[in-house]
Amino acid sequence: MKTIEIQEILFSNTSSIVTCKGQLRQGNLSIHSSVQIDFSELNVLLNKICRIFGSEEIYKIMEEFETPEGHFFNLPLSGKYFMELSLDEFSEGMKHPFRICA
Repeated sequence: MKTIEIQEILFSNTSSIVTCKGQLRQGNLSIHSSVQIDFSELNVLLNKICRIFGSEEIYKIMEEFETPEGHFFNLPLSGKYFMELSLDEFSEGMKHPFRICA
């Protein structure tokens, strides 16, 4: 089964790009990678994550950094918040389906 282990979600209020960092896996193969999505897709992904962990818990661990360039946000999803989804589940509700290829 193809899966993505989301380890971190990064975004800012000055960009329309959201970066999801983690491990893409298929069988015994894995690669550290990042996937870029937009804010509507982030909303879909956060809804999936909040159904698992609860929204209060997720927003509690979200880190915010203020710089002269804007507000930056980091959502670390490791340890207690380990998040692995099948690639089909991750792609559900996204504008473009994702696939692992080499």
